[in-house]
Amino acid sequence: MTVYASYSDYLCKIKETGIEDMVFKSERVSNDEAKKYLELISSEYGLSYIHIVDFARMNDRYGRPKTNTFTYFDKNKGVGGSWVVISASPTSLSYIYHALVILDQYRGVGEGTGIIEVGCGYGGLFLAICYFSKILGIRLGEYTMIDLPDVVDLIRKYLLAHPLLTFGVSYRVLEMCPTGYYGVDGGQFFISNDCFTEMGEEYRKQYAAGLFESGIVKHGFINWQTVFGVSIDSVGHYLDECVFPDVVVEERPQMSCANFPNYFVRF
Repeated sequence: MTVYASYSDYLCKIKETGIEDMVFKSERVSNDEAKKYLELISSEYGLSYIHIVDFARMNDRYGRPKTNTFTYFDKNKGVGGSWVVISASPTSLSYIYHALVILDQYRGVGEGTGIIEVGCGYGGLFLAICYFSKILGIRLGEYTMIDLPDVVDLIRKYLLAHPLLTFGVSYRVLEMCPTGYYGVDGGQFFISNDCFTEMGEEYRKQYAAGLFESGIVKHGFINWQTVFGVSIDSVGHYLDECVFPDVVVEERPQMSCANFPNYFVRF
């Protein structure tokens, strides 16, 4: 948890700073990867550039992210499509794509199902899910976010700065609990976007015991990055086939280093 510890320490130092002056965003998504996200957003979901720009503008307002200009072909613009130029941070584009993938799966398991997200960064994925669930007409159940104490403070502050995005969505932001008790009902939909493979083994075991083995989680999505040293072969170690008989693993090389494949794990 070295990366998380240093990030948490930094957030502790700036916790009294107003959200307008806080610097807490850094890019782990390259410009090339961001371009591929845009292409996937357009080709797989046919999402209008208007919605892409609208969300990116709101999400990039705070935290001082590094934004870039991207050109891509929007098949929904004009007659037969047109090239468009947008300005956004690569991370915002990744959040949009992951939100669409997650919502596609979520709709299939039943709208209104409770959601648990572990390792939420500053809350950007949650905001993307809120925004695009409204665009797609998908009703969300109560959304529970779990993270380390100093990160939780940032998430709460960040979400309060985006009331229009979270309007109509019931959510809670909780600190990680070693006992795994979060006061939620069974049948939850689990989300972890990078964090599950990035966190230390001790924390993975706590989440597996408190959420997976307990039966609280019934379905979910993990963006499984092998760059952190957790092999895709270990999926079965955390997602017991007796509990989750329908685990689907799909390699997504466009989101990873060449030598460290990235996977979507759905269950």
